[in-house]
Order: sequence, then C-alpha cells, then structure tokens
Amino acid sequence: MLFTYTKIADVIIFIRTIFDAGLDLSQAIITGKVNIHNSDLLHFEDINDIDDNDLYRHAIETDGVITLNNQRETYRILKKFSKDDYNQFKFLEYSKLENEVYFKQLEPHKWKRFNNYVIFLANKYSNDHNMSWLLGVLFTSLAAFIFFFAAIISTDKIYFSLSDASGEDLGYYVGMYFNFLSPLHEFKMFDNEHPTTLTIIFDFFGRILVGFGIYQTVQAFRKHKG
Repeated sequence: MLFTYTKIADVIIFIRTIFDAGLDLSQAIITGKVNIHNSDLLHFEDINDIDDNDLYRHAIETDGVITLNNQRETYRILKKFSKDDYNQFKFLEYSKLENEVYFKQLEPHKWKRFNNYVIFLANKYSNDHNMSWLLGVLFTSLAAFIFFFAAIISTDKIYFSLSDASGEDLGYYVGMYFNFLSPLHEFKMFDNEHPTTLTIIFDFFGRILVGFGIYQTVQAFRKHKG
C-alpha cells in the first residue's frame, strides 16, 4: 500500500491490516495522524536504494516500488506516532525495524561506514536493538566466559587440562568467573595465578564487553517501563 504524494490531513486508521507487500508512507504529506492497531509490517521486499533521481521517481510513481530508504522512513514515521500516543511497545518495535533496515543499507558499504556498521552489529547481537533482555544476558555471560578463560590460561600458573581438574578447582574457578562478571572486579583476583601482560589485556577487554553487555541488558528492559 503506497501513499505517494497523498495528503493525510486528519487521521488514517489501520486495524488488523495485513500488508502483503509493505506500506510506504515516506512520500505522504502527513499533517494529521496515522494509527496502526494489530497490523503486521514485516512483509517488505528488500529493494535496494536507487541513486538516479529519474529512475527513483519512475520506480515509486509507476512501478510501486518501496526501496529500503522508503521502508526505513515509514518505520520512522510510525515510530514517531507511537511515541506521540505513548505506546512504548510499538515505539520500540518500530525503532528495532528501522534499525534493521538501516543495517541492511550499511551492508554494501560496511567498509566505508565501518564505525556505524560495528555499532549496529553490536546492538543487533547484544540485545536485538533493545528488544531482548535475554539476549543481553547471554551476550554478557558469553563475553565474560571467553575473556575470563583467555585471561586465566594466559597466566603463568594455569594450563588447560580437563583430566587434571578436581571438583574443588572447578568450584574455585567458577567463583572467579562470577567475580569476573562485574566490570569493577579487582585485578588482584588473578594474583594467585601469576598474571602476565596478556592477562592484563584480556581482563581489560573483558571489562569493556561485560560492561557493554550489562548496559544493553538494562536498556532492553525499557520496553517494560510504565
């Protein structure tokens, strides 16, 4: 459904609407409101942006094409109206969809826009763009395990061997791991293992990723606030 050059002066309401090929509000002139209730907007066909102005106009005016940029702008518009209506859940849902489309736009240019690409990649896999606190917990736990394991085997005293590990040793290192889950843990926790330079490096990057994971987990709980 396309609203190319359409003026929405009052209000347009979609209730339980199924958009088989997407919705395009990016070219509409909206001075009123747009309300979408229980509708699904996940059926867009991903069509790359068109740089040539003439080809772009022909695509949206004649062919009824919804490019990625138009798709993202539509989500931005719906996000705005959701915020205006104090609908936190829909606001975060459209914000996530907007970010996912932007991530697709970054894909062909990821080396030119490397900083943005890394940020959106991290947001996607750390809390699904603020939508999954569980993913945040998993990301934090996994990041902590990887860097704790790397830090502990980089010490002079420790080497990896399952056959030589006792239950007491396992409990001791599990306790250290949970201590490592705090980005404010003291570095002296590795003193008994005789830390090396690599231990310091792994501990440093582990603190960064664990702190980021905790922040992302907290951010994902925003959708539950009143």
